[in-house]
Amino acid sequence: MSSSFQLPYDYVNYIWSLAFQRYRELQFATITLMVYDHAITLGKEFEFFWCGSWSLSKFLYLLIRYLSLTLVV
Repeated sequence: MSSSFQLPYDYVNYIWSLAFQRYRELQFATITLMVYDHAITLGKEFEFFWCGSWSLSKFLYLLIRYLSLTLVV
């Protein structure tokens, strides 16, 4: 005795739309936190990174910091 229970199409569509909405909300929250982090640490970044000599570690830090922001936005 096998049971082939299927959910109605409208219900499945509703679940997917809720999942997509939650995904968009999470994405917006992530972008907001990243921009906030960049804004509050910008002064220290200028003080410690932009006003000194360039090194490989400084270049990699700035590359990862701003590349991640551009990829998320």
